[in-house]
Amino acid sequence: MPPAITHGDIPLLTSDLPPLQCFSWSEQNFLSLGNHAARILLIGKVKTLALRKDKRSKQPLSIELSYNTSQASDAKNTLKIFSSPEYAIQDDDLVIREHAMNQLVFTQIYDAKKRYGDKENMPLLSEDDISIGDVVIVETNIRKHEVTQGSWKAAYDLVRIGIVEKM
Repeated sequence: MPPAITHGDIPLLTSDLPPLQCFSWSEQNFLSLGNHAARILLIGKVKTLALRKDKRSKQPLSIELSYNTSQASDAKNTLKIFSSPEYAIQDDDLVIREHAMNQLVFTQIYDAKKRYGDKENMPLLSEDDISIGDVVIVETNIRKHEVTQGSWKAAYDLVRIGIVEKM
């Protein structure tokens, strides 16, 4: 399944994207569609986790998913669409990181075994409830970071995680 983008509450598959001119970058460098952040939903098995850190750590909280070849290609192509043309998207670019860098524990983890939707309708879990191999839906934003003057690379920014199936 390709990544999905949501506009408000309406999911859009990347194969059904509106024209690129409908997207813009917010002042905080997040991809927007109209007045809403464009949310990307990625589905896969948890490959690596770093959802807790100590105060001295400079590493962002992160999650990496295992994808089949088609899913990895779709996830990379989504980033490539929104990056400057001179930048190739590498496997490391698919690691989903928490942008704010001020959290010590990632707390937006939900039970999505029955349904993924509004966080008010899903039970809240802790970082101890997620494990390597679990099947998850990771809700992300796309943000850009400047690499050189006038050129940028897009990256997935961690918003919330829904655990679909425990392994």
